[in-house]
Amino acid sequence: MVHIIKKYYPVMILVLIALITHWRWIFMNEIFSSGDTSQFSWFINTCRDIYSSPSAWTLDTSGSGFGRINFVLSMYPSLSLMYGSLCTFFQSTIIASKLVYLVPMAILSLIGSFMLISYLLKNKTAAIVGALVYGYNVPALVLQTGTAQWAVAYGFTPLILYLFIKSIDNKKLILSLIVGLVGFIAGSYDFRILYIVLWIMLFYVVYKVFSNIKNRNFKRIFSTLMFGIIPFVVMFLLNSFWIMPFYLSDTLFHNVAFDRALFGSHFFYLSHAVTLFHPYWTGESLKVFTVQQIPFYFWLIPNIAALGLIFNYRNKKVWFFAFIAALGILLAKQEDNPFPHLYLWLYNHFPGFNAYREASKFYMLVALGYSVLIGAFVKSLMQIKVSRNYFFYARYLILVVIASVFIWNAKPLFTGEIGRLFNTISLPADYKILAEILENDTQFSRTLWFPALSKWSYFDNLHPRYVIYYDAYAWYLEFKKNPKYKEHVYNTTKVAPDLPWNFEVLNQSFSDNFLDITSTKYIVIPPQYKDTPDDDMFLGTSINDRPFIINFFDNLNFIKRIDIGTKDMVAYENFNYKPLIYITEEMETVYKKVPYKVVDYKYINAAEYTIEIKNINKPLYLNFNNTYAKDWALELEGKHQLSDKDHLQTDMQFNVFYINPTDIIKNYSTESYTKNTDGSINFNLRLYYIPQDLVNIGTYISLATFIGVFIYLIVYILKIVFRAKRLKFKIIGK
Repeated sequence: MVHIIKKYYPVMILVLIALITHWRWIFMNEIFSSGDTSQFSWFINTCRDIYSSPSAWTLDTSGSGFGRINFVLSMYPSLSLMYGSLCTFFQSTIIASKLVYLVPMAILSLIGSFMLISYLLKNKTAAIVGALVYGYNVPALVLQTGTAQWAVAYGFTPLILYLFIKSIDNKKLILSLIVGLVGFIAGSYDFRILYIVLWIMLFYVVYKVFSNIKNRNFKRIFSTLMFGIIPFVVMFLLNSFWIMPFYLSDTLFHNVAFDRALFGSHFFYLSHAVTLFHPYWTGESLKVFTVQQIPFYFWLIPNIAALGLIFNYRNKKVWFFAFIAALGILLAKQEDNPFPHLYLWLYNHFPGFNAYREASKFYMLVALGYSVLIGAFVKSLMQIKVSRNYFFYARYLILVVIASVFIWNAKPLFTGEIGRLFNTISLPADYKILAEILENDTQFSRTLWFPALSKWSYFDNLHPRYVIYYDAYAWYLEFKKNPKYKEHVYNTTKVAPDLPWNFEVLNQSFSDNFLDITSTKYIVIPPQYKDTPDDDMFLGTSINDRPFIINFFDNLNFIKRIDIGTKDMVAYENFNYKPLIYITEEMETVYKKVPYKVVDYKYINAAEYTIEIKNINKPLYLNFNNTYAKDWALELEGKHQLSDKDHLQTDMQFNVFYINPTDIIKNYSTESYTKNTDGSINFNLRLYYIPQDLVNIGTYISLATFIGVFIYLIVYILKIVFRAKRLKFKIIGK
């Protein structure tokens, strides 16, 4: 036991610190949810629905109830496989969120950075202090207040680099494969963080190659390149399930997440980057979009880092991480001087850089570089030989001061005063009542939340949710072009002047059709929790006059207010909503009532449906009320793809397919349809999102790679075990 403690005491110290500072996450059996962690408050049925095979198309998990390309497909391993399966298995989001997000956020960054710095500097004290720098700097803690995916990927970063550097130094294939596997897991939380890490790895390979050239050690160049490239290959193959469809459909670097305007240039400055200080940090909480003054003691951080470089100028690896820190400062300042136009140029021209619409993620580079540099300073400090006691105590006093600068940052996390993801939340009874109603409803329908949806708003593949404020602006612009559209003046000062259209689209002569075509069964006005801003759905929309909203919906004659047993939540029902898939004899339009017929269809997954069409003797339109995408296709009997020219778009920007039974009889064999005695025909259709084929192929590649790496690891471990047993028998024999 003494030997174990002596060997692993640094890790024990760091874990203990993490348990103390993040005790709420570790020990409280409560729900924590804020910011981008809405999945922590999902209902179990929602988790069950996302725990499925990878899909190129998604209905609601990405925030759109009308479907779109699944640009968060890269998160499938962490979000669907790990989180979704654990929620389903334990029937608890609390346990799943702890295991998949909260505990890794608290511990990973400390352990990984300790391993990296300990390997680089060969000094445990330096590694402990460096780990505190990486784990408890302000930008890292800001990540933990609501962006769990980023924070976990951030925690994986030093571990990946430790394994990568060690694999190149020791030339071990097993380490290279593990790097690829760990990088894959990290990327499944947030690939944008991994993308930065991949560049660090590439820079390190270049650095090693040039070092070998300078030392005329040409034999090591090949091994450096070989062991440097293996992790890239493994990560690429493991991520094939989403890289293939995104790349071949030209959405890898241009999609909803990437094609956003640059943001935040007036919040990020050189001084913040140099001092590793987040502009929103007050020391107790976050004041978003309000630049805070940098406390004077934060200027100690860059000065100590500089001393670490000065005292270790002969250590080339320290120079490498100094370069990483400098690169991070250059990017994290965004458009501040010097080189104010560099960030915008990279954003517009460098592949993948448009994923970083603001510079906060590049604080990671500064934290990584500073953690090594400050660790190097601590190592130099510990190596100074002292002959007097007060020098001895002064040295440790300096260590305490350095560590305290970072540990003190965690005080508001410990007390909970920082709020956000460190505050517990409880499921309001009203949301549970609505969830039970939707869970028991076996027919497809959408739920409109007005003015916005809550983290507690129930959804699954049968009951997507949507919001006028977020989803309907494109419709509004189209509606305005039609003569039937009428603008209205609303007698309220609490509705933002530029947002009346949220009401107008529901107050037209064709608004009843609008709700019918969007398959809207329920309209829900959530409770207003003014004492809990994170749960107040009226706060972020500027549509905050709840009595006016209720009165507005009460006066719409095509919906009816219903009593579902809730106390504060108000619900309305639209009784004439249309199904997701149906047929009409004329082109569907929102501007008039178009008669329709129900068809039998079966949901396979978000990217595939099977449809049964009966007794058709004249042309028809098959309506699929999901966001139009040219890659949706119809296959007759799952074999023959119908013509793309018959795939049309409605004025609601939904999919519609023109089908002529005469063309089917003329162009396809009788095996593709059944002819009835009255001359009509029956046939089966497969509605399919074509990029899903690439997802399936990529999934096979990813799965085969994972199995291959896993088998190799098992064989490697078994070899070690057998060798140990043989050695033991030899020793006993002697």
